[in-house]
Order: sequence, then structure tokens, then C-alpha cells
Amino acid sequence: MAAKPDDVESAAAGGAMSGSSDDAANEAPPSSSNGKRGGDKRNAKRMLNFQKDHARRFALEPVARDTETGVVTSVVCLFCKHFGREERAGKKRKATTNFKYFKHSFRTDQYMQHHLSQHPRNWAKYDAASDQDKRVFFPLTSSSNGSGGVAALTDAAAEALVEDGSKRSKHAKIAAAASALMNRGDEKVSFDVKKTIVDLVVGELLWRPQGLRSCNLFSTNMRLRAVKKSGITGDGDEEGGDADGNDEEMEEAVHGHTPSARQMYYIAVRHRAQLDLAVDFMASGQTYRQIARALSAIVKRTDVDAFMSAAEEEVTDLVRLTSAVSLNSVSKLLDKSWAFSVWMHTAAHDVQRPYLDIRLRLYNSSSGNGKIHNFHLVAIPLMEHQSEEKMYLTFEKTMDAVFPPWRGYLIGLGSDGDAKISSDRVSEFMTRIQQEVSNPVYRTWCGSHQLDRTMKQFYSALLGGTFMSSFKTLVAYIRSQEHLVLEMGHPPSLVTTNPWLAMGKDTKWITDKRVRLRKHLDEEKPAMAAPDDVWWVAFFIANWVAVRANETFKKLQNKHLVVSQQVALMQEFATDLIQNFHIQGPFTSTSALRLLESQTKDQYFPSRQGEYAISKSSMREFMSDLGVFVNTIVSRVDPVTLDIVFENLATCLATLVESLLGLSVGSHDHNNNATDVLPPVLPRELAALSGREFASLLERHSDRVRMFFSEEEMDVIDQEHQELRRAATKEKALKAALTEGGSSDESNETTSFEYAWAQTGGRFKALQHFAGGLATVFPRDDQTPELLDVPSMSDRENNNVCWRMLPMIDFSLEGTLHAQQFHKLQEILQEGTSVVL
Repeated sequence: MAAKPDDVESAAAGGAMSGSSDDAANEAPPSSSNGKRGGDKRNAKRMLNFQKDHARRFALEPVARDTETGVVTSVVCLFCKHFGREERAGKKRKATTNFKYFKHSFRTDQYMQHHLSQHPRNWAKYDAASDQDKRVFFPLTSSSNGSGGVAALTDAAAEALVEDGSKRSKHAKIAAAASALMNRGDEKVSFDVKKTIVDLVVGELLWRPQGLRSCNLFSTNMRLRAVKKSGITGDGDEEGGDADGNDEEMEEAVHGHTPSARQMYYIAVRHRAQLDLAVDFMASGQTYRQIARALSAIVKRTDVDAFMSAAEEEVTDLVRLTSAVSLNSVSKLLDKSWAFSVWMHTAAHDVQRPYLDIRLRLYNSSSGNGKIHNFHLVAIPLMEHQSEEKMYLTFEKTMDAVFPPWRGYLIGLGSDGDAKISSDRVSEFMTRIQQEVSNPVYRTWCGSHQLDRTMKQFYSALLGGTFMSSFKTLVAYIRSQEHLVLEMGHPPSLVTTNPWLAMGKDTKWITDKRVRLRKHLDEEKPAMAAPDDVWWVAFFIANWVAVRANETFKKLQNKHLVVSQQVALMQEFATDLIQNFHIQGPFTSTSALRLLESQTKDQYFPSRQGEYAISKSSMREFMSDLGVFVNTIVSRVDPVTLDIVFENLATCLATLVESLLGLSVGSHDHNNNATDVLPPVLPRELAALSGREFASLLERHSDRVRMFFSEEEMDVIDQEHQELRRAATKEKALKAALTEGGSSDESNETTSFEYAWAQTGGRFKALQHFAGGLATVFPRDDQTPELLDVPSMSDRENNNVCWRMLPMIDFSLEGTLHAQQFHKLQEILQEGTSVVL
């Protein structure tokens, strides 16, 4: 595999640098700061820890570790070890036989410089080899076995030695898996976590967990000196740095003379594999007792270290660690963001205990070409007796611990949850947060998701819940009939890419094919799939509603719609229903409805909350206007049965209007601190701005921007905007890439942020970073929100454990939610430290 440009600072200049001292290259200057958050990224180099995947990639082998923490302190070049240094043409002096060792700061440009200057031919062969060939490139020796280098008997290499390929026996595969797990278990892992975050989870007392290797509290200055000395980042690597401080400093940290905001815990885990497995089990919703039993079973059934097992109390410590490290990782990503948004999703995995999932939406420039992420922060129970102020205090305490200056960087508030669950309370809660922010805040709302939930409730209520089961059976039957599919085609839901439109497309398709389909069903008379006339009456109503719902869905796909515009579309849909079905309301009491019935001499069917109602005569009149085919089927239904069907359909329609208008009321923003127009964030949108318009956009967010970017960085953003404007008009390839996917108006509504900026080839990094912060205010680009799959509360044991400083928080639920994003967060942080900046 060829070395990527991002991994090598000066690989091309390797030959010219060959005269420099290899040992001198081991030292990296300490980082410095310009006083701005994130301001040291352009002019500072990091002290990098050794990365496990670099062993095979750069032909290295760890040869020394810290005896206390297991941190890798030295690696040897395997080319030197097995082949020696190559003789260079024209050199009178014979090449040295000394091995090259890399120590403390492990940088990829240093590896490349050494390989290109001392092993050019062997490195060229190795670099071009496949990953499988690299595993056997160097001779296996007893000294290399288990060392973790390229020649070590780890994972696939160990399996290959047990038996060849697909011919390996079951026992050989198990032995190989056990060997890999045992090697993984020997790895150490450590974390630096802010004391304020640990306090949030375990309380303000000094944390002394029994299930971890070590857990020590130090002042931030002590840990920074340790990191600078050892080159350890403390981001969950398999090595950990040991704090280097005198007794007086440690005493000061432990006994509270140093403020919590300037303290951090250095936490080391006994075994990397134990933590990884425990996190995986947590993420699947297992109880602590189940996790402890599972770890014990692995120890019993495989030849791994007995210390891999954990008692239930020790698993509780691992859960606390997982939650704390997850929050600490989010804190680090926020520290690299100039703006972020808060999104809320109301969930009800247990109908008795719904909760509000608070998620942070932020842009990270280290994720490939830059990506917007959604991370769980905290889940707040939605209890009837709980006020919005208590909800806010929980949110505030969490944010103050994770990211104290959050009020200055919060740019957006959004909701995409279940409107049936306390939508008014969620709106008031969002307004309460907004009151804490002095700068303008974008208020957004995922109207498509809200409408989708409302429509599903409507379909599910038709015919007392039997309509949808018969509908799915009919669609499945059509798909199974080859001759029918050849004649009519497949139902559109089979190929649609937008699940929100699937129901409307299928009902429209069945309506278009209804004569041929009815004829087929009358002839074949399939026992389970042929619906009766009552079902068809409900279907005609469902199709009429679904087609108009799809029209609203398509309009809601425009991601630039603010809350007020989405509300207007909901009201437009509700008004269409009210006018066509002559729906009456809103009624403030049942007596008002009874008065209407006495005046009109008609029977009215009210919605579930009694706010709206439809008369029996209105239902008959509407059905009669649907044409000859519909009226023929309606006439075949018994009058008494038809009245019962009309009552159900009327109730469902009135309830649908009630829900749609309830969404509108619940989403209104009465705070004048909200920004009404969403910002331009895609390359073509920014390219369309004049210099004056872009300056106005920067000025609008100047308070936030100046807190993060230096004056020089702000100037780079401005210059890159000017360059983008020129390139978008002068460069044909870029112009075509920016407008790919149709006309500008259409593609602006659906193009994802990541895809749009990928077309620029990473040319405008600073401008993209600025746009990324703005883009966090938009709803997600995919059709379904990024929800975490959490088992029902009733399916998990109540461990009677809570976050000590937030007693209302469900400890078990938080452990599951944070475990589900734990590994992803560590990967993102590793991406951010794998390149020398």
C-alpha cells in the first residue's frame, strides 16, 4: 500500500534528508497555543503515541514498554533487524549494522524518512506487497513471537499457521480466535478524563474503583507535563502515560485545593479486550449481571487470562468509565468546533417511561473529508410531575461539566421526536435553553419525521388496526405472483429510496391497477390475501389521504425550511382535509358538539380528544364523489356495517387533523431570539454569495467565530471564499461537480453536506470548517434520525444505580446509550491524532 500524502510530511524529500541524524528525528517540539481554542492546529506538532496498526504498515516491532503502565516506549525497524541497512552506491563508508529504534514520539514521517534513506529497495517491495504478503515478509523467530510486530503470531497470522485456509478444522479456528483474544487482552488502555465529568457520573468524592487497573487524580498541569514527557495523548490508546508530579502537587489535587475544572483523572484499564467486550455487551442492552457472566464464560471456554473476568460490581465501574469517557470524548470534539447544535428526540422504548434523548450535532474536520456527527449527551425522563425547569437544570449541569463555555457556541436547537409525547413541554424546554444564549439561535424541526409518525398512527387506527395487516398481506401476495408482476409490475415500495413516500406510492399503484387486481382476486380467491369490500372502502380513504401526504412530504424535503415554514405546510395539509371532508371544530367542550348535532339534525363522529368532528352525511357525500368503481363497492356493503365503517374512518380523519394542528401548535417558537432564515452551507450556495454578502454572514456570527478562530484564520476563510467564487465560474470540472445531480434548486434541497463538499477535493478546508458549524442546524440528511437501539426498560434489570449528581438519570440506560457510541468516538479521536499537523 502506497503511503498517503497526509501521512508523510516530506517523503518526497527523503533522499535529500538522508544526511540528517535519525536519532535527532525522534524528538518532536512541544505544542504551543496562540490563546484560541483550536488555534494551535496550524503551527504546532504533536507528540504522538505508537499506533498498533503502524506495526504492520511500517514494519515495526515494539521492544520496550513501561513496566507500570504497559506503554510502548521503543520500537525497532524490522528491516534493520532482519536484513540490515542497504549499501548505497557511491558511498565509501560501509553502512552501519546498528538497528534503528524509534522512541517516545512515533511519527509516520520519521518512519518514512528512515525507510527511504536506509532501506529503499526492501521498503519498495514491502510497500507494494499485499497485506497478506506483509504478514510473512519477515522470517518468524522465537524472539518475535507475541511481540506485537509484523512477525508476531497475532490474529490472521496465527490462524494461517494453525491450518491452511478453508481446510482449517473447527478446533483450529477456535484456537486461533482464543490466541487473538489473548494477545488483545494483554494490551493496556488508559484515559484522561476531566474531574467535572467523573463527578457527574460518580459524585464529587474521590473515585476509587475496584474494577480498574488504576485511577488517580492529578492537576491538569501535572498531566500535561506527563503527556509532554511521554508523548501520550490519553485518548484511549493501548498505552498510557504515568503522571509525573511531586507529592505536594498530588496532595493538593486529592484534597481539593485545586479547582475541579483544573483536575483530571488518569484511568488505566486492566485489559483492553475486557473493556471492548464489556462495551459491546453494554451496547446490546445486557444487564451488569449478564455482562459479568458473559466475561466469565469467555474465560472458561477460551485460554485467556483469568483477569478478563469481572464481578458485577466491577462491571458497574466499567459502565461508569464508559459513560465518563464517552462524555469526555464529546468534550474534546466540542473543543475543536466553533459551533454546535442541540437536537432532541422523544423516545418511548417503554410506554410507562418515555425519555428525552439530548443529542449534540457537531462538525469534525478530522473525519475523512469532514463530517457532521450526532452524539448522545444525556437522556432526561419525561415524567408528569417534572417541570421544564428541572429538565433544564439537568441539561445545564451536564453541559457545564462537559463543555463549560457552551452558551457561547450553541448555534442551533432542533427536535425530531414523537409529537405525541409532551411536544409542548419539549418546545418550552428548548425555549428555556434558548434564553441562556445571547447570540441568535436557529430553531429547526424535522417536520418529515413528525408527519411520518402522525401518518403511521392514522393508518394503524383504520378498521380498528386490521387495515394495515391486510394491506401488507395483499402487497406480499402481489409480489409472489410472477405472472401478475409481469403484467402489472412490482409495487413501488420495493424500489423506493424514500420510506416516507412508500405508503402513498403503493396505494396509488394499487388504485391505478385496481380493476385488473380485483379481477385477479375474484378469479383466484386467495384465502388470506383477498380483502373484503369493507377493507376496500377504507382503502379508498387511505389512498386519498396518502397521496396528499406525499405531496407534503416532498415539500418538506427542502432542508432550508425553518419551523414556521414547516408548520405552514402542516396547516396546509390539515386545511385540505378540513375542506374536503367538511370537518367541524375546534370544539372547546362536548356540549358544543351536541349543540351542532341538534341544529343540523346530523350525527357527528368526534376525534379522540373531541376537538374536531365529521358528520355521517359528509362521509357519504365524500365517498359518492370518488367515482363509479368506488360507489359500486360501497353499495355492496351492508348499511349497518357501512355506518360502523364510516364512524371509524371519520374518527381517524378527525384525529389526523387534530394531530396535524397539534404539531403546528407544539412547534411554534415564541422567542424572538430565533433566526428565521437558515444559512447557506453548500459550496454552490457560498459561491453564489458576493463578497459583501459573505462578509455579512461572517459578521452575523462574529461573536462565536472570534472566540474560536484567530484573525489570520478568519482571513484564510475569507480568501478561500473568494477562491471558491472564482473557481466555480472559471473551472469547468469544479463547476460541473458543484451542480451535479440536477438543477441547483432541486439538488440544494437534497444534497448532503458531506457529498457536496467532497466534490471540492478538500481545497477549501477553512471555509468548509466554517460551513460545517452552520450546517449542524439542519436536520439529518438521511430519511430516518440517528436513533440508538435500546431495549425496553422492562427487558433490563433495574440496577438501582444512578448518576450521583443527577439522581433522576437512569444509569443503566445511559450506560447503553454511551456504549453504543464509545468505539466510534475513539476512532474519530484517533483519526484526529494520526496526522502530524
